[in-house]
Amino acid sequence: MFRLTDVSFSYDDKKVLSDFSLSVENGECAALCGPSGCGKTTAAMILARLLKADSGEVTSPERISVVFQEDRLIEGFSVIKNIRLCLYEKDYAFAESLLKEVGLYEQRSKKVRELSGGMKRRVSIVRAVAFGGEGLILDEAFNGIDKDNKVICAAIIKREFIDKGKPVLMISHSAEDINLFDCKKIDMRNGE
Repeated sequence: MFRLTDVSFSYDDKKVLSDFSLSVENGECAALCGPSGCGKTTAAMILARLLKADSGEVTSPERISVVFQEDRLIEGFSVIKNIRLCLYEKDYAFAESLLKEVGLYEQRSKKVRELSGGMKRRVSIVRAVAFGGEGLILDEAFNGIDKDNKVICAAIIKREFIDKGKPVLMISHSAEDINLFDCKKIDMRNGE
């Protein structure tokens, strides 16, 4: 489960979250929506324990898979090397099967810098799924991916997270992306 209870957070003197609460149950998908700068990514990074809340309670699994807004891939490494960086050897075959599903198996030896933006996003999704966390955070994860590949990626996420009783928190400005999942929608305004 992902849960924030009365969480506040500031960058220097700028209050980003103020007594913000959020709950995503196991096996549930929630979409956090709102204008840019309202605190969506900050809330997600607190859940992922990449930021520490100033106050409030945070409940989240220890191992969380995250697809960040930016690719966070090493451009000079191959696709498969980027994915294997966060895996145990026993997970390599699973990662390769995911690459086949998303249509990138033939590109597995290519350097990431040779890929299109949509391909890089699919690599980021494969890496997060292959990591196999007990929850998943998707921060604008589907940007640049064409519709058919979004459907494929969403099906994988449903199968590997939601259907297995793991929480998924999605941040998106796209109704099309949110509609890929049976998400509860949480509208966020100015950190509330």
